[in-house]
Amino acid sequence: MFLLRALIAAAITTILYHIPVRDLRQLLKFTTGIIDGAAVISNLDSTYESHDKFPPKKTPEHFDFVIVGASPSGSVLANRLSEINGWKILLLEAGGDPTGLAEVPLVVATLYPTTYNWGTHAEPQPGFCSGCLDKGARYGHGKGLGGGSIINFMIFVRGNEGDYNKWEEMGNPGWGYRDLLPYFRKLEDASNVTLKDSEYRGRGGPLGVSDVPFRTKLTDVYINAAQQAGFSYVDYNGKQQIGVSHMQTTLRNGMRSNAENSYLRPIRQRTNLKIRTGAYVTKILIRPDTKEAYGVEYKKSGKMYTVVAKKEVILSAGGLNSPKILMLSGVGPKSHLEEIGKMLVGFVFSSLEYSFSIREKLQK
Repeated sequence: MFLLRALIAAAITTILYHIPVRDLRQLLKFTTGIIDGAAVISNLDSTYESHDKFPPKKTPEHFDFVIVGASPSGSVLANRLSEINGWKILLLEAGGDPTGLAEVPLVVATLYPTTYNWGTHAEPQPGFCSGCLDKGARYGHGKGLGGGSIINFMIFVRGNEGDYNKWEEMGNPGWGYRDLLPYFRKLEDASNVTLKDSEYRGRGGPLGVSDVPFRTKLTDVYINAAQQAGFSYVDYNGKQQIGVSHMQTTLRNGMRSNAENSYLRPIRQRTNLKIRTGAYVTKILIRPDTKEAYGVEYKKSGKMYTVVAKKEVILSAGGLNSPKILMLSGVGPKSHLEEIGKMLVGFVFSSLEYSFSIREKLQK
């Protein structure tokens, strides 16, 4: 399978290299159609579906944990929680099983118009996106196993140590950089990073990290110029971040390393884990007296189903769909829920109100 994908990647690279720029728009439409077609075929023969007996014989089903959304965080949680054999986990994902074509780095620009993106468009706002069509930007967020990691541009940046330490100083113990560093090291396999700070980098982890294998001559000129100006070549995911470096990416053996092939694919045969695709969650079930979530309702194949969580419901559907599901469940800004006639469960998601007020200030 790896050899086949490598051959496909080489063939696509050769074809694109010889196509004039003026013809790339038509090629984009053509490639998008191929990927969408491959997605349909992939879901018809999904290995995840074969390990999930659906529809269930009895409803509602009961699991210890119900995870809503196979985003990168949801995929990691499904992997780690299912390590405990006594726990039963259900992972619900509205999208499908990503095709191998989506792992070819060269087609990354063609993934946004495909079925692997929710296709959300931002509302036009004065002073923003004046050069965009309809004055609004496309907001890309992944739809499928792996979430945003199946359509992003694979740039791997941990962030600055000071930001994490500020989180800790704000009253969040355990979120300092030194607390998180063991987990950063554990998640990655940075064996293909040429210059790496061994104290800060990991090897053998599930997520492949490597230097960009293809570099233009202009990039080399820029790197050399920066070094001549006195900037050291550094591992920007290590101790020293002030300097110059080639980009590090989530690649393994030249192919995209995402949450699906890093965290879900290797453990899809675990008997205590069910990974259910094409399952669109419409509501979190919350007990009105205790305000505790005890299950979810979801739609699959045109029918509604209910699943009960004995321990926890984990919402990991992304930065847009998670608050959307909360509001559909009666959790959100009181004024907005009353405006649309949605019954308030009993508490307000204050961070949503904060983001709304910030947006209003930006518009002014």
